[in-house]
Amino acid sequence: MPEQHAAAASSSSKESMARVLGSIAGGLLELLLFHPVDTIAKRLMASNQTYSGLKNASLQDKLNLLDSVMFHESAGKAWSARYKSLYPGLGFAMFYKVTQRCYQFAGQPLVRNWLDRKYKRNFDEAFGKRSLIAQHAVAGAITGTGEVMLLPLDAVKVKRQTDRGKSSLPGLGSLHQLYRGSFWAIMRNATGASSLFGFAALGKELFFGLSDYRQATLYQNFVSSLVASVLSITIVSPFDVVKTRIQAAPLDRPQTGRAILHHIVVKEGFWAFFRGLTPKLIVAAPKITFTFTVAQTIYPSILQWLEKQ
Repeated sequence: MPEQHAAAASSSSKESMARVLGSIAGGLLELLLFHPVDTIAKRLMASNQTYSGLKNASLQDKLNLLDSVMFHESAGKAWSARYKSLYPGLGFAMFYKVTQRCYQFAGQPLVRNWLDRKYKRNFDEAFGKRSLIAQHAVAGAITGTGEVMLLPLDAVKVKRQTDRGKSSLPGLGSLHQLYRGSFWAIMRNATGASSLFGFAALGKELFFGLSDYRQATLYQNFVSSLVASVLSITIVSPFDVVKTRIQAAPLDRPQTGRAILHHIVVKEGFWAFFRGLTPKLIVAAPKITFTFTVAQTIYPSILQWLEKQ
């Protein structure tokens, strides 16, 4: 028995290490390829321009305004300068992205396994043959809620991307300022992670008839991840807009979620809740799909390599 427990513990440790390494690889590749579009999306979401005065403006004036929102001080400069401006704080962004993806893609399976050990009967009774899908969705929600711990890292990243990071950041005694918008971050992360993992699991069952998700091929992981990422990004867009504006506000002039909601509803209109959604769906959805697919596909290969060591 002790030998069996030791073998099980070793296998679990290798599985966790494989997921962490797969998540790191996915996070690094995601950052290098997709960070510029994430920056554009954040700048569009942070902008409270109503554009109402541009209805009769020329196309050039509209393009100039869009140029200034997306590229800030690099607007109107050469395209090389504009592109470079979309990589603000790259070193910090790398630390944040790798930490975030390791937490998400390596942490959610651990929570799912815990739910399966402790509450499998409850899930089976409540969801029947969709029990495994429900476990993945609930594990995603739990993991997403815990992601609020990374909110200071996210806040600094957003401030850098929206050019607010040039002002002094709070000292160690005032780090609570970087937790502004925590309620909206929890709502966004819990809803988004639950949707991502839940729809991905549902896709593998509905589209490919898989019961053991670890057997999914690269193509199957890609298709299920793509559908899940598009749906999750769309669902959480209103939460993301409010959260981003709270984080992008200067530290000495904070904005509350209630004030932002009031401004959007009264001044900007309902569709402002989905501002920045188009670039996110065009590239950010493939970004999440890419990272999720890489993490899931690389994981079995890394696990096999670790088991041979």
